[in-house]
Amino acid sequence: MYDALLRDTTPEYTGHWRNEQVWVGSGSISRHAATFVPHHHTRIPSLMADVLAFAQRADAYFRALTEYRAGNTNAIITAVAKTSFAAAQNGRQLVDDIQAAVARWDHQVIALSDSSVHRIKQYLLRQPHLAGAGDPRRTRCCRRTG
Repeated sequence: MYDALLRDTTPEYTGHWRNEQVWVGSGSISRHAATFVPHHHTRIPSLMADVLAFAQRADAYFRALTEYRAGNTNAIITAVAKTSFAAAQNGRQLVDDIQAAVARWDHQVIALSDSSVHRIKQYLLRQPHLAGAGDPRRTRCCRRTG
């Protein structure tokens, strides 16, 4: 992809993984207000190896697709049904894990009922991955400066 996009303008960026941290948005000095910050460049080789391993797998789903292409629909129906049941079980486990985390937080965090820590907890339940400072307007707990 990089070759197709950059070969005529900046060919030095093609043919290898990036070797520095990058981000989208905010300017070139700092990533703190960036719209998107991808993984650190040192993780790229192992992440790409993982993607390739995933793409090269030969699991039941791919076998079922091969059978489907040959006219046997039973294999793909069975594979999708099994996957649906596994997804439902994973969802139930996730709900249990989240409820247990909330119970631990409620037990460990001692604060006044109007404390911002409670708004932050509710925010984390909806947005479990925080990049940077998040959006203080959602928790109404602090003002962003700078």
